[in-house]
This record gives sequence, structure tokens and C-alpha cells, in this order.
Amino acid sequence: NARYVYVYNFKEPERDCTPCHESCENGCWGEGPNNCQKFSKINCAAQCHSGRCFGPKPRECCHLFCAGGCTGPKQSDCLACKNFYDDGVCKQECPPMQIYNPIKYKWERDPQGKYAYGATCVKECPEHLLKDNGACVRACPPKKKAVDGECVPCDGPCPKICHFTDTVHAGNIDTFRNCTVLEGSLTILDSTFNGFQQIYQNFTFGPRYPAMDPSKLEVFGTLKEVTGYINIQAHHPRFTNLSAFSN
Repeated sequence: NARYVYVYNFKEPERDCTPCHESCENGCWGEGPNNCQKFSKINCAAQCHSGRCFGPKPRECCHLFCAGGCTGPKQSDCLACKNFYDDGVCKQECPPMQIYNPIKYKWERDPQGKYAYGATCVKECPEHLLKDNGACVRACPPKKKAVDGECVPCDGPCPKICHFTDTVHAGNIDTFRNCTVLEGSLTILDSTFNGFQQIYQNFTFGPRYPAMDPSKLEVFGTLKEVTGYINIQAHHPRFTNLSAFSN
């Protein structure tokens, strides 16, 4: 039943705010003329569909890409952007990275193209992010992989790194599906195919794993690299080759 109790210390002196600059008509955020508060005018003419303007006349409406008000009619006069900010100008979207050439009938790289980084258009993505379809992303979407900082379509199964250092059995065989790199080692024993009862070091019983058919090893068909080793000490009438590890 504990609860917070907030107590105000009236003995502490109040903080004195620095007076606004004389040019600030409607208050300020801090010292100097650059911190004047700019209020958005909402008493606009009926022609201002966005409801924002910089004056009462019909031609004093903010641009449609503005958010929160403006100081003039242009896209560069917005106090904030509704969609994307590009070098002082509000835009519906960032300049595309590719442009269609109607003479050569093909797509070409647009030298004016920029990537969407949040709500800002940038020429290059930060190093900790990847490039994908004209945007800066944290990770590549499905069916794409990262190559030199850019997301590209996968040629076959996309790389999937799996971590494992234990004995393969019926309880974990499906976790290797679509793995291309295994960081660790694989051990295949008779118990892999025959099944076994898990017994912990304190002599208590864990799960019981059923028998597994050798055909289940085909899940390793996508595996291309094992950083450790593959240890096989098992026998089964249908375990006659190592084709599952042919990659």
C-alpha cells in the first residue's frame, strides 16, 4: 500500500526568468531576439483550407505543407513541416533516389535524390542506419539483406545467423530452419535419432525428446558456414550420407 507523497519546498528561492528581448511581442523561449515566441494566427480567411495564415487576407494563407503556422505564403515560410523538411523547405516527400529517363527508357540515379531520415531529407544516412528504398532504416525488411550499408534483395534464402553449441535432437531441430551461418558447433549422437530423457545435474528429470528420423537433418540444407565444428557419432539405418551438409 505504499504511495508517493510530493512536498513542495517553499523555502527554495524562485528562479528568475531573464526578460524577453524588446523585439519579442508575444513572449519568448529565452534570451535574445532569436527566441521570440511566434504564435500561429488562426483567424484566417475562408480560403485558408489549412486554417493557418500569416494575416487576415485571402492571399495570406500558409502553404498546405506547413504545420502550426507560417510567416509567409511559401513552403520555406513554415514554422514547422507537416511531412518532410528539406534544406529549409517543407515538402510532401523527399526527392526520389531514381528518376525515369524517357529517352533511354530506364530508371537512372537522381543526383538531387535524398533519403528520408525521420521527417528530414538527407543526402546520406547516418552510419548506424541502412539505406532502403530512399529511406534510412534500422534493419532490412524481409527478403532483403544488408550489403555495404544498403538493403538489397536476397539471392536465395536471406542470411540468418543462428547460435548453437549442443546436441541436435527432435526438440531443437526446427530452430535451424533457414539458418545460413551457425555460430557454434553441432553434435549428432545416437540419442539424436533414438530420443532420450533429459536429466539435469541435480538428478531431476527434464523433458523427454522423442526419436527423430534422419530426414529431419535436411533442415541444414541452407547452412553454408559453421564457425565451430560438426561432430557426428551416430548410427541409423536411414542415415547413409551427409547430403544435408552439402553446402
